Amino acid sequence: MTMACKTTFYLLALCICVSFIFHVCDADAHTQGQDFVFSIPAKRSCSPYILLTATSKSAVVTVTVLAFREQYLVGTTNVVRVVLPPSACVRTSGVNDQSINVHSTNTISVHVFSRYNHGNYGGDGFLAIPTGRLGLTYYIATYQPSSGDHSFIAISSLDITTTIEITPRHESTTQVTIRPYETYVVHYTNIDPTGTHLNADHPISVVAGSGCYDNNKCLPLFEQLPPVEELGWTYFVGPFKGRNSGYACHIIGASDIPTNIQISNRDSVQLNSGDIEEIEVRDNSLLEISADNPVLVMQYMKPRDTSFGIPSMVLVTSVDQFSTNISFPVSELSDFTYYVHVSINCLHKSDLFFDGKTMADWEVLRNVRGSMCLLRKRTTSGLHNLGHRENAPFNAIVYGYKSNTAYAYPAGFNLHRGPASIEDMVSTPAAPTHHVPTTARHFDNDDDMVSTSAAPTHHVPTTAKDFDNDDDMVSTSAAPTHHEPTTAKDFDDDDDMVSTFAAPTHHLPTTAKDFDDDDLVRELERLAEENVSSDNVDNVGGE
Repeated sequence: MTMACKTTFYLLALCICVSFIFHVCDADAHTQGQDFVFSIPAKRSCSPYILLTATSKSAVVTVTVLAFREQYLVGTTNVVRVVLPPSACVRTSGVNDQSINVHSTNTISVHVFSRYNHGNYGGDGFLAIPTGRLGLTYYIATYQPSSGDHSFIAISSLDITTTIEITPRHESTTQVTIRPYETYVVHYTNIDPTGTHLNADHPISVVAGSGCYDNNKCLPLFEQLPPVEELGWTYFVGPFKGRNSGYACHIIGASDIPTNIQISNRDSVQLNSGDIEEIEVRDNSLLEISADNPVLVMQYMKPRDTSFGIPSMVLVTSVDQFSTNISFPVSELSDFTYYVHVSINCLHKSDLFFDGKTMADWEVLRNVRGSMCLLRKRTTSGLHNLGHRENAPFNAIVYGYKSNTAYAYPAGFNLHRGPASIEDMVSTPAAPTHHVPTTARHFDNDDDMVSTSAAPTHHVPTTAKDFDNDDDMVSTSAAPTHHEPTTAKDFDDDDDMVSTFAAPTHHLPTTAKDFDDDDLVRELERLAEENVSSDNVDNVGGE
């Protein structure tokens, strides 16, 4: 074989290997990414913040909204809490420029939160979806607002001018065009726009919810929604521990052809595109939902006090979106109690681990057939890790509450296409990944959030981004527009969550393109020598 032939052969083999790596790893952890665009709609003055967690390697993260633009070093064993200016909340309908852009040099997870500022008001949170997994077509899930209040849909464009068609159920289509990184907000007074269909000519980010469910006790609800192509067929839904008032679910048809849906212990239903099936569960029973086409499922926490509204809504992830290892934050709020729910096939529950420990002492609920288990336990704020020693897939939801206010969000999930059923999960799981436990610090603030916990386990690299190469750090999205940072004077002094904002002392290069791998290593080493580590920014602008 000639040298040229050998070279061609080796290059072809390399291409096949790289393609295999991308294909195999594409199925896991797609709520992690390097670029995120979203908005935080609100009816009242609010206190928004985000939690950043690095998944495999330390990352330099740039956060941009309006005139606020700051950079943070995020390590793999802590959570960085970034308080955003109150002006980041979108309070007016129409076109706004409050899109929030998060760009990272390595894969991270972004959890988003907002609280209303005054009185007995609540808040909510969601797990942000990377821009690479956004799409063109969406169906909306919100909740009926109380009299005089409104629901909302907030649509954000990416780096290109985008036209969106908005079609509420049984109504005519309207069209709107927004420029790059703008957000278009639609308010619906006394109307629940669940089932509304969105279609865009470029990928969009969509956040939907209710601005205030109850006028006297303001309980905002919101979630970032996945596109239709990322929805699933089979769902498993369970009750919230500590909330004996039950829960509700909305199932939204998301196919152009009629969808047949089987719900455990109930009659089967058929949904057309945008149709809604509402389910009320008044006890601790579990729901199994199976459809022959993709559907969107949203779960709603019921209030303890019926004079209050729904305290939180959370996106339910389908069985085919389950993960095998998730590192996630639990956001601390004053006087809150925190829980984690884990759904898994009952045959594999004994090999689950939480922060490096077995979960034998977790409460276990089973569905009617006994095939799926829901494990529940109270936890602490900070960084946590869930995994499985045999790589069996599972799902996790995080929530916290006090009295009649709460937040809930998915810990993390896959965003890949293809139906799966609960029966599919009974098969022998994949060979285990070797984990090496370590320790981690929870993020630190004035409310004594310092504690120790098992950190996310170190894994053999599983995604193409984990491999060092010349293109490893180069993002394909546009870099955030350069803005001058705000000062503490720009923040609401009366807000107990914002008060003063401690801007990072060291500003790091803006985009991944400013680095090559060696540059990033040198920069991180320099920061370590100067003691500018993730410990310094764990609670940036915290409570």
